[in-house]
Amino acid sequence: MEVKFVENTGPYRKIINAIRLSNQSDILVYVDDDVIYGDKWLETLLHAFYENKSKLAIASRIRAVKRNIFGTVQSYSRYRVCKKPIQFNCDYIITGVGWCVLTKNMISEALINNDDYILLAPKTDDLWISKILELSGTVVEACPKALTYVDEIDHKNNALNLSNMHQMKGSNAVLKLINKIVQRVLAYFGLQRTNNDISIKKISSYFKNK
Repeated sequence: MEVKFVENTGPYRKIINAIRLSNQSDILVYVDDDVIYGDKWLETLLHAFYENKSKLAIASRIRAVKRNIFGTVQSYSRYRVCKKPIQFNCDYIITGVGWCVLTKNMISEALINNDDYILLAPKTDDLWISKILELSGTVVEACPKALTYVDEIDHKNNALNLSNMHQMKGSNAVLKLINKIVQRVLAYFGLQRTNNDISIKKISSYFKNK
């Protein structure tokens, strides 16, 4: 085992550096350090990876992007986790916890070496990785079976999760109910302002204007 010392770029210090330092033939498995992975998790992901002749990225937890009746993208909280082994080439987000299997050649070199994520989405590496896979033309397949072998450690006050998703702390039951209804309406029309939503719009706008 070799330990690599890298610059602390938040959640990106793992996968971005691993991709940059890897060879074309290397198989990369992206995991979180606060999750318990069962002994069948990796085996299940790799089985799907090899079954697709190592040509697809395989992720155990993918959220499918939803649109409203006007065709505009809804907010992140409306995206549901994919429960079937469906293949995506757009409108998806590979989320943390379950993570994925991929190779260096699945992402274009220009996107691998692009450091603008530090300014655009410093805390939402899943959004950036998903976008550069999509822009590279890589198909991603959901492997929900692997997710059954994952146990997430419950943090009662997960600061990163609280900032990325809308969660109301404290307050009474009536206010919480009113807030829940308001947030559902805002989410349907893509108007929520969570860190995830802000990052999605920043990333989309950035690549649209390049």
